[in-house]
Amino acid sequence: MPNPDAAPQNGGPKAYDGVSGGRLNKIMLDNAIAELSPFMRAVVKCRWTRQLPVKDTVKMLGISKSVYYNRCDLAIEQLYIQVNGKAAGIQALYDRIARG
Repeated sequence: MPNPDAAPQNGGPKAYDGVSGGRLNKIMLDNAIAELSPFMRAVVKCRWTRQLPVKDTVKMLGISKSVYYNRCDLAIEQLYIQVNGKAAGIQALYDRIARG
């Protein structure tokens, strides 16, 4: 019998799925990026997909470096929650409980 208190897990792709683990991760990440706002998507694509220099990105987007880095941090947080779903929420709850 499964432990009802255990964090939800995905056993990953099975051989009969025809999808490799790496491909599944890309699909999940692409879907999570698509859920971001257009501005956050632009930040993510400039930084991690196109790997543009910060000075070029902030000029193109019309933002300061501090806003740029803040949006990068927020994007990582949102993507983590999108990809990890319920498990991310449960981990956050465990962390709050552990801190007291």
